[in-house]
Amino acid sequence: MMYNHLAEDLYEIEDENINEFEGEIEDGIIDPSYDFSKIQLDDNDESQAPEIIPEELAKAQDTAETKNPQDVAENEKTIDELIDELPDNFPDANSILKSEIFPLIVEEDAGMQDYYTVVLQKKFSVGKQTIKESIKAFKQEVATAAIEPGDDLSEEDKEEIDPEIIEKAEQLSLNPDIFKNRIDMVNKLGIINEKLNIGVLTLTMDSRLNPMGVKGANVLAAKNTGKPGAGKTATLMAVKELYSKRCYHLIDNGSAKSIYNMKKDALKHKTLILNEAFSFEGNSSSDNEFTHIVRCLLSEGSVTYQYTSFDSDGNKITAYQTVSGPTPLITTSIYGSHEKQLDDRMFSIHPNISSKQTSAVLDIEAQQASGILETIDEKEILMWRIFHDSLEVLDVVIPFAPEIQLLFDQGGDLPVAARRAFKRVLVSIKTISLLHQKQRLKDDQGRVIADISDYALAYQLIDNAFRESLGGGKFTDRRIQLVDKLSPVAPKDLAKVEGVSGAAITGWSKNWLENGVLTWCDDQGVGIKKKDLKKMKHSGKAYLKVVGVNRLPTPFELTGDEKWDLDGELYQMYDLGLDSGEDVLSHDSGDDVDLNTYDDSEMLENSEDGDGGDDGIKVLNHRTNEEVMEMVRESSRRQREEFDPDNPDFVKFSEEMGEILKPYVPRANYVA
Repeated sequence: MMYNHLAEDLYEIEDENINEFEGEIEDGIIDPSYDFSKIQLDDNDESQAPEIIPEELAKAQDTAETKNPQDVAENEKTIDELIDELPDNFPDANSILKSEIFPLIVEEDAGMQDYYTVVLQKKFSVGKQTIKESIKAFKQEVATAAIEPGDDLSEEDKEEIDPEIIEKAEQLSLNPDIFKNRIDMVNKLGIINEKLNIGVLTLTMDSRLNPMGVKGANVLAAKNTGKPGAGKTATLMAVKELYSKRCYHLIDNGSAKSIYNMKKDALKHKTLILNEAFSFEGNSSSDNEFTHIVRCLLSEGSVTYQYTSFDSDGNKITAYQTVSGPTPLITTSIYGSHEKQLDDRMFSIHPNISSKQTSAVLDIEAQQASGILETIDEKEILMWRIFHDSLEVLDVVIPFAPEIQLLFDQGGDLPVAARRAFKRVLVSIKTISLLHQKQRLKDDQGRVIADISDYALAYQLIDNAFRESLGGGKFTDRRIQLVDKLSPVAPKDLAKVEGVSGAAITGWSKNWLENGVLTWCDDQGVGIKKKDLKKMKHSGKAYLKVVGVNRLPTPFELTGDEKWDLDGELYQMYDLGLDSGEDVLSHDSGDDVDLNTYDDSEMLENSEDGDGGDDGIKVLNHRTNEEVMEMVRESSRRQREEFDPDNPDFVKFSEEMGEILKPYVPRANYVA
């Protein structure tokens, strides 16, 4: 060792040879005030060695030209000595613990790790669990740091990939039906239906490809919320199978520090998947540090932690740890809402909880257990992973974005939430363009140019979630959804589509009109003045439309091209089939909320046929029978006042209404 080597040299010197060590004296290795001439040196007594300044030994290793570095070793400190030198305050010591002490402790066996846990507990006067969690977080950090992007495949595995699979991945990138095919692939992995949710989850995963913007990150976030056992996690895990670990970072739970302590680029262009978002749960109106970090990653595209550390001289300094994005977020939860600011940044999707879906899930599980279902070829999954890894981070321009905004703005007054919601629409279009980047044109700046087909796909995926994020709610009444799709629609035309009488539509629509969900308009969707409403209704020129919800324009409304209408050639080409089954009609938040209600109202979803009969029409679920009868009497009185014997349509309507009202009103009180 260096210290011993110098000491042996000093024992051998005589007074006249002191000048040989002038270099060491000048470098501060030997105390210059020491009087060597008074020493009686004894070869067997090492206690008389002259004083050497230990702090300068490291410096001497670099400056002493006459010494061989291989013959010199530093005086290493034990873990106990390092702990003794720590500050007494746990936060102040944290950085030193992670850099110098924890790396040594985790190399010890379990018994010694427990011993040092107790030592540190006593040192800082904190709970034993605090030290255990700190060591656990350090181990996780080391494990995370060890996984570099692309490490899910070894070099040998990469070399062994069948060239045919790589070729198929390249062909996949040129397939215009790639989005639809990917949804079908997840269905093949055992997820029955749930096409909408699969589409939104893959869209969110792909948003990692958007570059950072001037105003922050351009990524998406999605939460799949529903009742326990509804299949939220199963859908997410199946989607994840099509992506390599280059594309995502999966955790089941975590603390704020677990994010701060990751490597700087550990989440860059990777989706953070938080399975069952317990870190967000509790009081949905409250904030916590973990939620704050996730919000920063979604909005600003990075998060920085400032803390007190020490420089090489032991002086306190301000240090920073930064984790960079952009980082999309996907989470699942049994709760319908989380912290408000986080919810405002996310799309909400919900699993299908219908009885029909449950039956289908049980059927697919039985087929899997019996071995009937065809086993998925691992090469097919690998093909999708290779394809996703081949996609580049590119900027996208949307030439038709101003037209979308103009049509969206016509829906009425916009809430503040529309600002973030509209940005999510644009990011969704850009993301789908990036999925098709090898099929899209580029401008002279190398930016991908979005196509109308990109909007058509995005519209199908996010329109309902977009409305929900603006407070529009999830209309579970089938006729409301139908009116919204056909708006504006005449009551008689709606009756024909539904296969019911005009009277049934009138009775059904009354409550929605009173609560502001429906309104009267002309055939162009323009509202009708109150003084003109009676006349226009009598003449058949009054139409119904859904209000109170700002919605995105349809591809047909955006382009004016009939090929993009529902039955048009182009729309059919890119139709994802999301309305098949009950994907849209059976969404549920998972809360203990009656989804037959709209916001705080007490509305029931009305009967399927609504043609009348002995049971009559369900109107309001909080009304007593007497209140219902009084409402019917009032309606009957208004009918008598408005009765026009010269209008055959009105006479027919009154006759039908009379039949419906029979069970409730004495014969003398209704028009027959």
